[in-house]
Amino acid sequence: MDAWIDSVLNNSVELTVLVRIVLAIVLGFVLGIERELYKRPAGLRTHILVCVASCLIMLVSMYGFDEGDPARLAAQVVSGVGFLGAGAIMREDKGNGIKGITTAATIWMSAMIGLACGNGFYFGAVVVTVSALVILTILRSFEMKIAASSKYKSRVFMIIKEKENMMIDVRSYLQEGNLQVSDIDTRVVGFDGEKAIRVSITFERESSLNSLYEFVEKIEKNHEVYEIKLSHE
Repeated sequence: MDAWIDSVLNNSVELTVLVRIVLAIVLGFVLGIERELYKRPAGLRTHILVCVASCLIMLVSMYGFDEGDPARLAAQVVSGVGFLGAGAIMREDKGNGIKGITTAATIWMSAMIGLACGNGFYFGAVVVTVSALVILTILRSFEMKIAASSKYKSRVFMIIKEKENMMIDVRSYLQEGNLQVSDIDTRVVGFDGEKAIRVSITFERESSLNSLYEFVEKIEKNHEVYEIKLSHE
């Protein structure tokens, strides 16, 4: 497949570079859209930029020098992008948990896909992008179903940007999921210079984990969430 596409391009360097950069933009978009929908620390633009930049580095390595090892610049991307991914990982203010690890992994993967596009490994880049999308979406639901096999006393801790009727929405989501709440605490806080609401909800042990995950997803999709954590005991 890769050789066939390159043969269609008739060995035109300019056309080859254009096709590979456009493919990197498309695959970076596909990888970043899921992160954007769930309002993760790094979203659509970040993944596209990382993918395209990595593609360019690979192209410069291949076409920018008359001699030398074309893998040297690309190798720096593999290790260097880790610092960008590390910026997406944040420790929770409450408890010992951390968040952003999956986003950091997708940033690193976006860079690797960009390198594959720049090298002309089209088939591998597309297959890995599709696989990543399956892992981030379909396996997310599968993971929730596995967790739902046991009963826990659960808590949701979240910091949400304040807006009109925000708590009405929260209570509506609780009712829709038939979630039994034993305690709920709210207070106004400041977060990154913005006015926000800190909400801590404790659920009864009978609460369905599937419903809990659906509740969290509704919050993430419909409100600007600065921080959210679901814990069990």
